[in-house]
Amino acid sequence: WHNIYNLLNVKSHNKLTDHIEIHFLELPKFTLKDMRKIRASEAWIAYFSGKYNKEELEEIAMTTPAIKEAVEFEDTFLQNKIERRAYEQREKAIRDYYSYMSAFKEEGLQQGIQEGIRKVAINLLKANMPIDFIAQNTGLNEQEILHLQQLMIK
Repeated sequence: WHNIYNLLNVKSHNKLTDHIEIHFLELPKFTLKDMRKIRASEAWIAYFSGKYNKEELEEIAMTTPAIKEAVEFEDTFLQNKIERRAYEQREKAIRDYYSYMSAFKEEGLQQGIQEGIRKVAINLLKANMPIDFIAQNTGLNEQEILHLQQLMIK
């Protein structure tokens, strides 16, 4: 559940520096064996994993003062309706932002596809291809193709 990576030169396999490590913590794979005999790092991982209930976290907090402080702060925060509401609104704003960005990206992608189809139709018109052939191969209807043809003439 805990993997450590270093930066190294792929050709020589020499480590670049001892000052940088990248730690990947796979929280879903983390399990505590004995809550009374855990290191501080394991206590934090247990706290952030979301896998343990209130009673288990309180048991962990008894062995790690910093976790106890975090649990108490969390309890205080959750009881403060104003702060909790502000937090929830901020989280909603972030989710909405990403949702809008995703929708705008999709809309832009669709516009790009339509523009590409129109360009293909114009190129086929320039190559003197029949309108029914262009309609069949682009999905545009005859009126749209005739409109593009008129725009080319102007």
